[in-house]
Amino acid sequence: MYVIAGIFFIYLNLLMFLSKKYGDKVVSAFYIIFFICLNFYLSSYISDFSRDFSNYSDWFDEIYFSGIFDNLTGKDPGFKFLVSFIQLIFGNQYAYIYFIYMMLIFYFIYKFARQIFSGYNLLVFFWIVFGSTFVLYEITQIRVGLAISFSSFIVISNIYSKNNLFSWILLTLSYFFHQSIVILLISYLIIFCFNKQIVTRLFIVSMLLLGLLINLAFQDKLSNLIGFYLMNNERAENYLNGVENLSKISLLSFFFLCKIIVIAILLFYWEYLSKVRRTVVFLSALGCFFYMVFMFNGVFAVRVSELFILFSLASFVFPLEINSLNKDLKYFWFLILYVLGGIFLYSSSKILLDYTV
Repeated sequence: MYVIAGIFFIYLNLLMFLSKKYGDKVVSAFYIIFFICLNFYLSSYISDFSRDFSNYSDWFDEIYFSGIFDNLTGKDPGFKFLVSFIQLIFGNQYAYIYFIYMMLIFYFIYKFARQIFSGYNLLVFFWIVFGSTFVLYEITQIRVGLAISFSSFIVISNIYSKNNLFSWILLTLSYFFHQSIVILLISYLIIFCFNKQIVTRLFIVSMLLLGLLINLAFQDKLSNLIGFYLMNNERAENYLNGVENLSKISLLSFFFLCKIIVIAILLFYWEYLSKVRRTVVFLSALGCFFYMVFMFNGVFAVRVSELFILFSLASFVFPLEINSLNKDLKYFWFLILYVLGGIFLYSSSKILLDYTV
């Protein structure tokens, strides 16, 4: 994976050079071609790269030999329906299933990015996204990867344009790929209804302080409360009982601290941010809030906070767009993002051997 990351890093810098002469359309075309080739290669040898391959292959077999009704009910019916549709065309070929899922995840992340960035900033965003999410979501946790990328793209599209019934239907569909996405959907519904009241500097600071207070004073009570209400939910019990062995997390998590620092910087330059970018910063802060609130359980904290990961990573690039920052500071931040992308890649790649935070 590190060899692939090195090739991608060199290729990305080549695209930055080409972007001066040929613009975003040509660069985007080369970027898409690269990922088609990369995803084809990885899907062909997916058993060597995905820690969850054995679980998914068993599930693919079960879907293949199940009836249509069985695939439309139960756990994550959207995932099962899409797999069943792919199997209808290509048979139960794991490589094709993974390739199509990986391309869908890539496509929606790409469309998400194009809504917000262009030029160098677009390519920098691609680098930190690759480091943070590629191994975890496009190779390993493909169900939640598709749900997050799809719903995040719809949300950012709605923020830029007028909401309509069709977009809400699409958002609802993402829930059927992974149930946890309901938290992001509810969060966006609240923003849709109370944008002017909550997407403010004061509210974000208050929300983060509230999350810290809950973390310091009410973790035991919240753990008991959540455990009581979810005791009959088999899927949630797996998390609460530690079936997924995630190491203990803390407020000193590197990624969490990075997000808090970026949010603090952007709050300081709040007046330089557009309405859309302020909403993205709010969603990143909301992810930090949930991380602190659910820290009594490592899986809950990470899973819920990472529903907002694309918004958090987008906010990392925003300082490069602040006009009041001088060029030297922007170059310094540019280098920091390059380094962070590598650190995130190293951390996320550990999942191939051992699931650590």
